[in-house]
Formats: sequence, structure tokens, C-alpha cells
Amino acid sequence: MAIFKDTFSLLKKYYIPIGLFFTTLFLLVSFIAPLIFTQPAFTDNLDFTNKGAIGDTIGGLMNPFIAISASILTFMAFYIQYKANQEVQKQFKIQQFESQFYEMLRLHKENVNEVSVSETKTIIKGIRNPQSNLISTNGRKAFEELDKELKLIYDTIKRILKKEKKQKLEPNKILNKAYHIFFFGLYSNQNGLKFDLKKINNESIKEEDKEIDHKIYDSVRSEANKSHKDLFTGNSTYLAHLYRHLYLSVKFVAKQDEIFLPYEEKRKYLRILRAQLSNPEQALLFYNWRSGFGSQWEQPDEKGKDNTSKNKFFTDYRMIHNLYNGILYEDFKLETIEEFKRNFKTEENRDFDPLFESEEW
Repeated sequence: MAIFKDTFSLLKKYYIPIGLFFTTLFLLVSFIAPLIFTQPAFTDNLDFTNKGAIGDTIGGLMNPFIAISASILTFMAFYIQYKANQEVQKQFKIQQFESQFYEMLRLHKENVNEVSVSETKTIIKGIRNPQSNLISTNGRKAFEELDKELKLIYDTIKRILKKEKKQKLEPNKILNKAYHIFFFGLYSNQNGLKFDLKKINNESIKEEDKEIDHKIYDSVRSEANKSHKDLFTGNSTYLAHLYRHLYLSVKFVAKQDEIFLPYEEKRKYLRILRAQLSNPEQALLFYNWRSGFGSQWEQPDEKGKDNTSKNKFFTDYRMIHNLYNGILYEDFKLETIEEFKRNFKTEENRDFDPLFESEEW
């Protein structure tokens, strides 16, 4: 079956040279056919010399070959027109795709510019009449401050849990709790601190967990009071919108039909998108996924099932390619993450196509 498929692909690739060859061959045969077929034959059954007027003989012998040549040329003309129409349709689809892609890229830039972190700074010191001013850090620079805020929450929770001598400290679980506070805010009922809720699944919450969550709350609030920054009030207003749009932009490219947009072309467009993400932005995207909030970015394999529909935007499409261990929290090492150890797609036209550009591991 594979032999027939390879043969058909070869014929399809060289259909114009093959068609021209046979057309030329049949035309040449049509011109020399009268000379060949009117020569004395070896047997009387094939003798054409006594079969009527020479014109009828020439016409009868040449016409079939000319007709075959004309049929081949007609087929080639229709096929070339068909391929031309397909190419026009493909170019139109590419034009539509690029128009939508670059519009999504423009909206992503606007979303990034809307991100803002405020900080209150004292400009005139004094006991009686101190004056302060609200300073805002906007756009891409704000992600550096957001990264520091999340780390402060993470380190605070880790310190509390370590002090309480809880079970083995799992970085992902600590990050999940930290990200709830970072995303929803310390004073939100959605931040996951159990003491704000009376029951979970109709079961009373353990007093031990309530006490620990109270200590986490008090410690994080204490860190907020120490800082001049407006910390821990929640960042969902702009981050939720930004990450939803970024996810849809990546999915829009990655899920295109391979016939229309091959894997190498998808990687080209997603490089353009990734180039808009600074290192802190990629780090926060990694934490968004690792905390469980953005679990759709990179989905785990399931044994015995078809994984073709699983999203592998971090491995197959390298959306956090510029990360390295030096900018991540010390508990997270890229080489230890199971999802990054599995097989992933690479570009055939590149000799070296690593998952991360850093050669630390």
C-alpha cells in the first residue's frame, strides 16, 4: 500500500513533465507513423500498401495519436487551472488567517499595556503633614513587580507551613495556594483560605487547617503592611483577560489544519507571538500553568488513549522557550518537570530544536 502511495505522490509532483513527455512522444509518433506503417510488412496480414489512398492511410494512422495528445493537453490545462484555483483559495485563506492573527497580536499588546501596579511613595517627610504620591508601573515593566509579589506570597506560605511541620512541602500545592491569593486578593472570598468558608462538600473543616490558614492570612497581611506597595489586592481584573486572550491566540494557530498550515509555519507565527513576551511574562505564564489555574496550556498524557487532541503549547510549540532556572523560584527546576521530559515535536528543517534555549540542563 505504501508503494502505491509513494508512486502516486511522485506522479502528482511531476505531472507536468510527465504529461509533456507523453504529448511530445505521441505527436512524434503521429508524424512518423505513416512512414512506418506503409512500409512492406513481414506478412500479408500487416501490409498497408494496398489499402486505398495514401491520404486515408496517413489520416487514419495520425489521428489517433493526435487525439491522444490533444486529450492529454486538455487534461493538463484543466488540472493546471484547478491547481491555480486551489492556490488562489489557499492564499485567500492565509490572508484571512494572517489578518485575524495580527489583530489578535495587536489586542494582546493592548492587554499588556493595561496591566498596572500601584505604589505609594512619600514625597515630603514629616510627622505632622507627610505627603505621598501614587506611582504606577504600567505595561511590560509591571510584570517584574507582579513576579515579586507572587514570590513574596509563596515564600510566606512556605515559611508558615515549614514552621507548622506539616507533611512534605509540595511546591505545586504551595504555589496553588499562593496563586489564589495573588490572583483574587487577600480579602476575597475566592482566595481559597478555608477559614472564610463554613463547609466544604458538607463536611466540617479541620480546626488545624483553619488555624494554619489564619496564620497565612495574618502573615501575608503583615507583609502587605510593611510595604509601601498596594499588594495582595488581587490581579484577576487584567490577568484573567490577558491569559484568556493569549491562550485563544495560541490555540487559534496550533489547531489549524496541517494541510493548510504545516507545523513549521505554525511555529513561525507563534515565534512572533512569543517574541512579545518578556522573561517575567513567560515566568508568570509558567506559574499560572503550574498552579493549576492554566492547566489547559500543557496537558498530561493519558496511557492507552489517543493524545492527539491534548494541548502541548509549552512543549510542541515552545511558548515558554526563553525560560531558564535562574529566573524561576528555587523550588522549580525545568529538568524535574515530567511534562517537559516526554517526546515533543521538532522542526525537520532545523538541526537543533531544543525545548528551552538555555543549556543549563
